[in-house]
Amino acid sequence: MKIAGFTSISDDNKRTLGLFIKIERESQGLSQKELINDADQKQICSVSTLHRIETGQIIKDDVIYHELIQRLGYSFQENARLDKVLPDLNQQCLHYFETLDLSEAEMILDRVHALFKTSSFYYNQLKQCYLDLIHISLNKEKLSDSKYKWYRMMRNVVPSPLNVLLLHLCFCHSMNYLQSLNEIISYEKELKFCDHYLIIKFDLLYVLKYKGNYGKLIEFINEVREECEKKNLPNQQLKCLAFLVGIACIINAFDIHSAICELEKFIMENKNKLNPEILNNGYYTLAMTYYEDLRNYTKALEMFQSLLVLNPLKIYSCGLFYFTCCDYLKIEPDSKILKSIDTKQANLFLQYFIYKYSSKSTMKDLGNYINKTLLPELKKVKKPMIISVFKKQWGFILEKDHNKYYKPFYDFMREFE
Repeated sequence: MKIAGFTSISDDNKRTLGLFIKIERESQGLSQKELINDADQKQICSVSTLHRIETGQIIKDDVIYHELIQRLGYSFQENARLDKVLPDLNQQCLHYFETLDLSEAEMILDRVHALFKTSSFYYNQLKQCYLDLIHISLNKEKLSDSKYKWYRMMRNVVPSPLNVLLLHLCFCHSMNYLQSLNEIISYEKELKFCDHYLIIKFDLLYVLKYKGNYGKLIEFINEVREECEKKNLPNQQLKCLAFLVGIACIINAFDIHSAICELEKFIMENKNKLNPEILNNGYYTLAMTYYEDLRNYTKALEMFQSLLVLNPLKIYSCGLFYFTCCDYLKIEPDSKILKSIDTKQANLFLQYFIYKYSSKSTMKDLGNYINKTLLPELKKVKKPMIISVFKKQWGFILEKDHNKYYKPFYDFMREFE
């Protein structure tokens, strides 16, 4: 039935729309009382009715849903044809995240653009979910802080397996960009609930690594690796080998040089089969291993530069280590790489290097920046590799004048004893 130009809404969509309305209301900073009053201050419904809608309960009157959506600045038109294909699209996305096949990613993008020829509320948000999932997996985009918060809410209201993919999206953003150990580990309970998905098993490997549960980690990585080999998933096999290289020096369970050789051999033999972005991630692991474990800064710098030329967005996850290599080798960073950094996307730690290389900062300025601006954040994130970067920065400052800068250096080091 159509009322006042509004189309009918199925009960299934009403359940979902209510949850989406709540997310959009909170994103816009509106209270429930503010939402229920339209532009003419006419009340759309009671607060109790809105509460029922936002918890997924079904209200018989379709008009209330339409008016609430209008109040949020959107319109809604149900699309039964699109509703029918969404489960299949979700499964296709899940399959892609298992194979990580580039051609499948491209097919999904084409399909999404062909299916979602609408600006309707709900469908437009779903379209954005699918596009972000694929684009971010291909390192074409990076989530903003506001989008990260939006997806943390969204993953609780979309159907399975889309919710699993959004959980993976949020976890990866937390691990790669927020760099807070507590936040990374906070995902463990949700990840364990979905640990029958291969994509989530990889996320759990990182949780075990950051928790230092190495006994369980070795057992679990062998299980995941065996599954990837049985299913003949070369991209996932590469991820397993890269992960083994990444943990080899930490746990001393196997020889790091053997692990590197196995990864490099696999890359050489399967290069043409691999998703270029997964291949780049393998190179990133090798670069970090040369940097952190083997202390071969020349080789690490060479690999970082190659990665950053191919994919400038990698600067947000490996920039600290790239710039540290430059400092060790006493060379200036590539000006193109410096210019590629969007200061709005750079975290405080990366902004230090922008400040260092893009302004006429003195050693005193840099020391003050570390101790006053970065120290509280370093204590908060508790990531040893990031802390070590700024211990090294203090070392470079001391080289200029040991006596002059020893006290602020000591004040910094004392915080991490």
